[in-house]
Amino acid sequence: MLLNFSAILIFIIISVFFLLSLLFLIFMVSTKKKSSKKNEIFECGEPTIGNTKVKINSHFFNIALVYILFDVEIALLVPIVIAYKNQINNSNPIFMFSVLLFFLLFLIIGFIYEWREGNFDWIKNN
Repeated sequence: MLLNFSAILIFIIISVFFLLSLLFLIFMVSTKKKSSKKNEIFECGEPTIGNTKVKINSHFFNIALVYILFDVEIALLVPIVIAYKNQINNSNPIFMFSVLLFFLLFLIIGFIYEWREGNFDWIKNN
């Protein structure tokens, strides 16, 4: 049994050794001097001017979430269709088709919900 996991054990030992050697190298090379420049706020290399608290429209966040939601669901449709194609001869095709329809039903329900909430409207009327 130990022979089965010997490659994994050797890989873990080499990885830990590599990590510890890099940490030791960073500790030896890094400077340890404290200065006022190191304690300043760093923002893209430029000093901040004015108020840095800017109101961001939350609609951009909603659009990003909707995109990720539907992108992941559409990306999951491909493996489901491939599994349906491969399983049509091996198992009950009606069951596989109902699984696909159930998944698409959730996709359509999410689409209708987002549409009714107005998350697809770029300019919202409040």
